[in-house]
Parts: sequence; C-alpha cells; structure tokens
Amino acid sequence: MDRGAPGRARAHVALDGKCLRGSRDGDGPAPGGRVRPHAAAVLGQIRVDAQTNEHQAALALLGIVPVGGSALTGDATLCPRDVAAAVVDGGGHYVLTAKDNQPGLVADIEAGLGFEDAARGLAAATSP
Repeated sequence: MDRGAPGRARAHVALDGKCLRGSRDGDGPAPGGRVRPHAAAVLGQIRVDAQTNEHQAALALLGIVPVGGSALTGDATLCPRDVAAAVVDGGGHYVLTAKDNQPGLVADIEAGLGFEDAARGLAAATSP
C-alpha cells in the first residue's frame, strides 16, 4: 500500500455518482465514477443496475482503483463507515460531507468536536 511519501503532494480524487450526459443505455442508469478534478480525468467507472445505490457503487470502485496516497472527497451518501474504512484500508484519506438528512451522524460529529474543544480548554486551564 502506498501511504504517500513525506512532503509529496497528495492527489485529490472526487468520488461521486455523476453521470455523463448521453451515457445512459436504454432504461438503465448511466455509469458513475471517480474523477481526478485537476487532471480532468475519470479514474474509474462502473455500470450499476437500478437497484444499486451510490454507496454500493463507491465500495465497488474502491475495490478496483488504487487510492494509496490520495485524498478522496465525497458527499453525504458516502458517509457510511464501510466507505471510510475502504479508503483507509487502501492507504488513502477522506473528507466526507455530513448533512442534516443523517441527524445521528451529525450529532455524533458535533459531540466529538465539542469534546475536543472541552478537552483543549481543560488542558489550557490546568497547564503548569
């Protein structure tokens, strides 16, 4: 696994379910993929059936396209733990957006950030 060399710029990879206009085949959905924005290149894409959601498609892509040394970004549909675990297991890093349609996750994030703030304040107040 390539975890990235110190000082080396990491590649930004956008993991998204965007579909290319005109890529639909009949009644089926168009393929979604992973895009490297600065290179303006699609790194990988898979065709999914109507019953597959973006989360499952992302897991499939993460299984076939290397992520080592990359920083992946994604929207709220990619917040399940198995997506984050797949990125980390592949040697990558992630920035995922949590929205109000996942209130439990947002509450957990806010609680964690609140705990960190409180711990910093306590450390500052009790520092020798």
